[in-house]
Amino acid sequence: MARGPKTILVVDDVDLVRRIANRMLSREGYRVLEADADEALGLLSKRGVNVDLVLLDVILPNRDGVALYADICVRWPRIPVVFMSAHPAEILATSGQKDLTVPFLAKPFTSLQITSKIHDAISKGVSQRSTRPSGPQFLK
Repeated sequence: MARGPKTILVVDDVDLVRRIANRMLSREGYRVLEADADEALGLLSKRGVNVDLVLLDVILPNRDGVALYADICVRWPRIPVVFMSAHPAEILATSGQKDLTVPFLAKPFTSLQITSKIHDAISKGVSQRSTRPSGPQFLK
């Protein structure tokens, strides 16, 4: 990955969640972009935008976060993704979203939790990613 500040794309349907994540990550030196589900792919496709990690809400009103994750994996296979959700990981896993290992951040989160999860995911890159994403396994 490129040197300098890492760029994180925060994708969530709740504006307040995006702003809070932005504030927490910016304080730690990350460059943060915000998008809802409809804007995310367009922003990733935009010329000159280089994203080092996507922080992605699992439950989105207009688009399934897992389906969006699959699109990201196909089009930008080198960008790591961290899922986040206010729903307990166990409930999401029992709904069938458990086919691969993706880092998971529970909402609400603290500044230490989000920055630690982002740092770990960037350090590991996409090595934990399966070639056929179909849903997160919320065990990590």
